[in-house]
Amino acid sequence: MASDSSSAPSSSSMPNGSAAMGDESANNPYFLPANENPGLILTSQPLTGLENYMTWARSVFLALSSRNKFGFVNGSISEPNPTSHLFNSWNRCNTTILSWLTNSLSPDLKASVMYINSARDLWIDLKNRFSQDNTPRLFELQKEISHLVQGSLSVSFYFTRFKTL
Repeated sequence: MASDSSSAPSSSSMPNGSAAMGDESANNPYFLPANENPGLILTSQPLTGLENYMTWARSVFLALSSRNKFGFVNGSISEPNPTSHLFNSWNRCNTTILSWLTNSLSPDLKASVMYINSARDLWIDLKNRFSQDNTPRLFELQKEISHLVQGSLSVSFYFTRFKTL
């Protein structure tokens, strides 16, 4: 069945000779807009360790999901065979995401993961280090919650502190 392409805008009639950023680009996990370069910082607070891992991981999840890139770290977009036509696109996205992740780490953590080659492996390494069931930390948090009092704190600040714990 032939289609009439005369009514559809051609890529040469679009700005910069590319198709409009419609659903096709937005839904393609391999698409990287020019403003999403390796220097991008995903979160305002870098990961420093156990004390902020959960909030950092949530921020990174939201940032990557909004860019349709979380599949690179959760494994749903796996590395294709090096002979595949998708390999170069996957590699470009992987290294960009790897850069974004390392940009969101404290200098000490960054130094410890510099030679990890995939965003998925970095994500797993950090998760294994900082999200394991830590009974002493759970005890410490329960203790902090039980000793939390509003005192002179505003209700909003008190609630935020409680939710953070």
